[in-house]
Amino acid sequence: MSGPSAASTEVESARKACGRLHQAYSSSRLYPSDHPTARNTLGEFVDALESHLDVYGFMMLRVEEDRLVFEDEEVYSHEEVRSSVAFLMFRDGIRFVTFYPGIEAGEIESFVDCLAHADELAAVEHDLSTALWERDLQHVEYEVVDPFLGGGGERLRDQALNELRETVIRRLSELSPGSGGAGPQGGQPEQADPESMTLTPADIRRGEQAVADPSDALEDFTVVLLEIAGISGGSPKGEEALARALALVTERILDSGDVDALDLVVSRLRSLEAQGRRLPEFARDVVGEGMTSARLTRLIASIGQVPPVEAARVERVLREMRDWVLPTLLELLAESADKAVRKTALDLLDAEGGVPARHLWPLMADPRWYVVRNAVQLATGSGAPELAGHLERLLRHPDARVRREVIRSLDAVGGARSAALLARGLSDEDPSVRTLAAHGLRRHGNRAHIAAVQVHIDSREFETRPAEEIAAFLQAYATLGGEATVEVLGKLWKRRVFGTRPLPVRLAAIQALGEVASPSAREALVDAARSGEVPLQRVAARALADIQARMRGAGG
Repeated sequence: MSGPSAASTEVESARKACGRLHQAYSSSRLYPSDHPTARNTLGEFVDALESHLDVYGFMMLRVEEDRLVFEDEEVYSHEEVRSSVAFLMFRDGIRFVTFYPGIEAGEIESFVDCLAHADELAAVEHDLSTALWERDLQHVEYEVVDPFLGGGGERLRDQALNELRETVIRRLSELSPGSGGAGPQGGQPEQADPESMTLTPADIRRGEQAVADPSDALEDFTVVLLEIAGISGGSPKGEEALARALALVTERILDSGDVDALDLVVSRLRSLEAQGRRLPEFARDVVGEGMTSARLTRLIASIGQVPPVEAARVERVLREMRDWVLPTLLELLAESADKAVRKTALDLLDAEGGVPARHLWPLMADPRWYVVRNAVQLATGSGAPELAGHLERLLRHPDARVRREVIRSLDAVGGARSAALLARGLSDEDPSVRTLAAHGLRRHGNRAHIAAVQVHIDSREFETRPAEEIAAFLQAYATLGGEATVEVLGKLWKRRVFGTRPLPVRLAAIQALGEVASPSAREALVDAARSGEVPLQRVAARALADIQARMRGAGG
């Protein structure tokens, strides 16, 4: 009986919070942030959300085009779609949003502010997910449809391929010395003499004229050069001239914004590289040399200026040329004033095999916090032996956002040295850094690190810390110490004669006992389940159920 009723109450609580969210969003659009109406509606949303999180834990909402869904129940919709917070998030690719306990009023206000100004972001080539990412909200998590997944762009049809083949054969015949204008019947490109493919000064002039003349000649000449690039064995001078001519036409293509032609060049170069007919250095010479930061910025910015199908095509081309333009991407990451461009550059750099670490060390000394944070994020998967030394130095960085990324990196890397540095992070001045460090040490530490955790638990001010931090420390303590921690955890949740500990401490201690799962820990949880205090009973029951599930799984 209590199960369905409790579920219904939880859904109603989420529905109330979403209703308050809409009111806060609407008021923030109409009034200045310091207006009484805006402040009141924001305060009501803060109260409703915090109340839900205090009772039920995190709140995950599925974002659909015209509604928000919680536990498969609709908890929000709005008749006017354009004024719907669900539509705003859905439009910019957000499919799930989750709020976690411990969220601060400032984070909630930032979230509402981003929604209220979502329509203004398009004017500055920004989107909602990027705006939220820049706010670095620690207790708000959102899942975005990745713009760099999936295909995109149209494929050439058979007829177009046939026409292209005829053009290539005709142009190759024209370019071959002594061919006498044999035309399409003069032989297939694969059978041409490599020496006859060497570009003459006249060919180079023709290429430069094609570059200067924005006509169909540019496309035809590009096709010819790409076909010649597929035939190896030319003289060194011919190879150099070929790379120079292709670089010239590629620069012209970039300046003209012709995505069709750029797609052709990149796809063909990728194909030649995959077939082993050209080394990666050739494509870097052709595309990378001419890819200035201004050209790459224009290409990235075009994503928000074209229809979705065309935008997907640009994104695919960017992915395919990524390895050839790494230096320019790194330059944008550090120097671009456009946050959306920086985020796209970061996404590209973080894809595939990452970035060679040697390019990232200088960025970690940059005075701008976001450059350092992004460099740490990119370096995490590099496996470079020097990484730990850089992370150790950055644990003293003045900006907490950098230190948080350092802790995440140490957690991802793992190992004995990372565990030692995570233990140092427990004493950081910022609560969010300490919380992340405790979670990381729980995964990578050992019994030697128990003392580093316990010194905080024993401190007088521990009970005044945020609930999320208290829970992280006690879970790390239980995981690292095992059976030896049961007595201390048992004392933490029980009532005292003089002054009972705060509820977050008692609840976290019960949750931590569930990590131990020994007979004495289960006995302590049974006592908590019989305590007569409903919040403690609920948490203890869940912990016991989790232990039983793990035991069944281990036995199966």
